[in-house]
Amino acid sequence: YTRNIQSHYEFGNIPPITINSFHLEQAILSVINNAIAAMNSGGRLQICTSTEERAGGIFVVIAVSDTGPGMTDSTPGELPAGKNKNGKGFGLFITYEILKHYGGHLEIDSKKDAGTTIKLYIPSQHST
Repeated sequence: YTRNIQSHYEFGNIPPITINSFHLEQAILSVINNAIAAMNSGGRLQICTSTEERAGGIFVVIAVSDTGPGMTDSTPGELPAGKNKNGKGFGLFITYEILKHYGGHLEIDSKKDAGTTIKLYIPSQHST
């Protein structure tokens, strides 16, 4: 069956990063799979890349946004507790641990009935 989820991509000009490609793939796919699972038919998935300067240097940012129901059990700045409807609750934890290993982090912005954006921050080779 089809979920009729539309995807939109915006790729910014980003500097090089040093990360194991398998780890990066797992981190991104965990977030994308959660986003797809959260949306009903006709949803919209958006993936954007950019850079952001923070106190720790320059970060490559991969933002994954969905039009799902939002994470009602999350506290801003913290990983949400619980499981999705498929009974798996480790996706964001795995992403968090991978990013932490490389000196990065993730941020979650979720609003009830307005979707979720998860930003993966990975230090660039140009960080100070």
